[in-house]
Amino acid sequence: MKTFRKIAALVLSLAMIAALAACGSSSSSDITTTAADTTAADTTAAETSADGTTAEEAGSQEKEDNGLTKVTLQLKWVQQAQFMGYYAAKELGIFEEYGLDVEIVPGGSVDVAEEVDSGRAQFGTIWVSTAMSAISNGSNIISIAQFSQDSGMTLVSLDGTVADPTKVSEGEVTGNWGGGNEYEMQAYLSSLGLSTDYVTEDYDMQQLFDGDITWSSAMTYNEMGLVYEAGYEADKLNVLKMEDEGFGMLEDCLIVDTEWAEENEETVAAFLKASILGWAWAIENPAAAGSLVFNAEDTANTVSEYHQQFEAAEMAKLTAGSIVTIGDRTTYSNIGYMDPAKYTQTYDIFAKYSDISNITAENSYTTYFYDMVEDDADFAAALEGFDYTWDKDYEELYVEK
Repeated sequence: MKTFRKIAALVLSLAMIAALAACGSSSSSDITTTAADTTAADTTAAETSADGTTAEEAGSQEKEDNGLTKVTLQLKWVQQAQFMGYYAAKELGIFEEYGLDVEIVPGGSVDVAEEVDSGRAQFGTIWVSTAMSAISNGSNIISIAQFSQDSGMTLVSLDGTVADPTKVSEGEVTGNWGGGNEYEMQAYLSSLGLSTDYVTEDYDMQQLFDGDITWSSAMTYNEMGLVYEAGYEADKLNVLKMEDEGFGMLEDCLIVDTEWAEENEETVAAFLKASILGWAWAIENPAAAGSLVFNAEDTANTVSEYHQQFEAAEMAKLTAGSIVTIGDRTTYSNIGYMDPAKYTQTYDIFAKYSDISNITAENSYTTYFYDMVEDDADFAAALEGFDYTWDKDYEELYVEK
């Protein structure tokens, strides 16, 4: 594992400087921590999770009686089609096909980086800027796949409410949720010489409808759906996509803990293969994928089945980006690709608003596992010839216009 060890060691040597006093000592060649070197921070990381498993016990995954390896995926947000590839891999039995019993844990207010870094979850979904911040502050996490190729962030205004529908103008009020979601918008406003101040908005878009905000932040796959569902037609809206404006930042990536991944290489590769297949099926079948997420077991819906289907259709576009052609399975090996230029752009924008000078863009991701999967001829054949079906009855509620 020379490639992965090299990147993992680089992350540790640079990013961990900021948190040296809170971390156990590691061997540069094996990246392991002995009991004698365990610090208070390591003890905290080994706290018992809800199912009674400690982070230390989770370090080396054991097979269950059914022969499956149990792992946990911690989502950054609640159950929705934003994560449809993972739900598809679970509900269609793809994870099991690759020897895994995967628990998907919805998020919301949870610190995904901490859940993965501590070992309470083995995999996590997180925005790349958030991952960079965590690594800069001493976390051992690293991105191993990028399932959202393009940014879904937009600014939207209602027809007739702005001076120029093609850009934000002086004096117009912008809104955002904050919490790390604001950087694309702020970089865009800064490029126009405008103030980067914004009004904190809610997630229901009501402030836009009421005229309290001129330009509201909206994700293509989520809040834009709420605008359409409120009765606004596309030709009555002004939409500025941060990706098109040149200020797109990478969003959902798949993270692991570097030390755990090194010790469980085959499990990581299996999870990545199953996830890619799940995403491949989902982008080919967005209506079914949206309904599948809506009906997934052990989860609680926060939006309608129609909205889940809308979200799935939009997520398919972001997953494909410019490197995957939906329907052409020979391009599906690009699903999850980590574009160095986009990681650098994300880093450069984020670095304007947060001090991450102790790391570089390259410290936040590794292509080791992605390359391993891409080089697997058997998996390539599986990706081009999959025939998964979801056998539940559902209606195609959302039909793209």
